[in-house]
Amino acid sequence: MREKRHISGFVLAGGKSTRMGRDKAWIVVKGRPMIVHAISALEPICNTVAIVAQGEMYNSLGVPIYQDVVVGAGPLAGICTALAVSDTEVNVFTCCDSPFVVPDLLRLLLEQSEGFDAVVPRMKDAVYPLTAVYKRTCLPAFEACLMAGQLSVKKTIHSVHVKYVDVLDEDPFLEARVLMNINTPRELEKIDAI
Repeated sequence: MREKRHISGFVLAGGKSTRMGRDKAWIVVKGRPMIVHAISALEPICNTVAIVAQGEMYNSLGVPIYQDVVVGAGPLAGICTALAVSDTEVNVFTCCDSPFVVPDLLRLLLEQSEGFDAVVPRMKDAVYPLTAVYKRTCLPAFEACLMAGQLSVKKTIHSVHVKYVDVLDEDPFLEARVLMNINTPRELEKIDAI
């Protein structure tokens, strides 16, 4: 595995949280805001961790914050922003509404990254491109999709050499909820019941 100093980590937090009705990043799950869970998952494996978001609402977290290159263009704009500012070839991403992402999952993706531009987790035929490894080599193709108005990250990743990792097959000790994200009050209620 690459040494920590050669990997940058980014938390995607630029969404509007419209389905939740309030800023998801600050919702407390298991005693901490969801965005703190995301930062904590990245810190053990990344030399630097930053947030890609709009505004200054995350300044208190003590990590660099980068503004989306294209406002209102969704997570693809956040990924492009991060890849453009990154000084490392390998970059690990997660989003602020996935509080159960753990360093072991991210390490698993990193271990599979040799020879690929992107490594994206898959679970039960669903892909999770917002918690993934993207190399800087993705930037030209991703920017082209962004400028063409093709904003779906799931579709955009097909423009690069991508490897999908069936995470539960690769590491049966990972919990099935490791990639779960929380978008609505109902999903939050289900999490609180666990």
